[in-house]
Amino acid sequence: MGGLFQQIVDFQNLYQAYLGARKRKRYRSSILKFGYRLEENLLALSRFSIKDLFTIPMPAERIKELIGQ
Repeated sequence: MGGLFQQIVDFQNLYQAYLGARKRKRYRSSILKFGYRLEENLLALSRFSIKDLFTIPMPAERIKELIGQ
């Protein structure tokens, strides 16, 4: 499964997915916002790991995050 996941989060694959997703939606605000920092956003997505998908933050950490501490 790790190999398949790595293919999914590969930068080129993410870029192709972005191009497909923006077809006929190019000027929507969400597409424009994502595209403004496209490289940064795609790199952030490509750094994901399977562990990141299944990590649930502790309640205290979530509370601190919400109140900004």
